[in-house]
Amino acid sequence: MNPRFSIIVPCCNVGKYIAPLASSLASQSCRDYEVLLVVEDSVDDTLAQCSKAAEGKPNWRIFTQPRSGSPAAPCPSAARFLPGRALVESIPRLHVPIRGQNAGDGH
Repeated sequence: MNPRFSIIVPCCNVGKYIAPLASSLASQSCRDYEVLLVVEDSVDDTLAQCSKAAEGKPNWRIFTQPRSGSPAAPCPSAARFLPGRALVESIPRLHVPIRGQNAGDGH
């Protein structure tokens, strides 16, 4: 798989947002992407929800790491695994549609 772009999602104590994230991404017309979920140590069910969301989706990968204290810190950790162009978004903002023509080019 060589996706057009990658979506890095830092995840820490956001278990309740993972299902809406998966639903939002599934509804996009553009399918040429991968999702890298970077799960930091959480006190909720974030890792379990990420595992459930990624099940059966070969374009979703999960990485775990100790808690960094910064929402942006997980991004460089995942960036080394990027075959596509990076699109870094946080979970609450993923309600914006990914347009097939412009996905990954900043427009």
